[in-house]
Amino acid sequence: MNDLPSITQIQTNIEQLRNLIDNLGSTVNQQHQTLITTRAEIAQRAAAQSSDELARLLVHVRRNLEDLERRFKEQQ
Repeated sequence: MNDLPSITQIQTNIEQLRNLIDNLGSTVNQQHQTLITTRAEIAQRAAAQSSDELARLLVHVRRNLEDLERRFKEQQ
């Protein structure tokens, strides 16, 4: 009629809970590191893309300036 768990069962359950908590903590830390890495990679890609876009824009501006200079010289 004694339905209470034994001390050994309780100790085993506590140890299993500790292991689960440790594993969960490790998983959370791994996910956090993955998130940090992913954010850094996204930031690098965005910076590279912005740099490429800026370079294309500068080429376009330079061509327009050269065209304006040429037209100005032609009108003189």
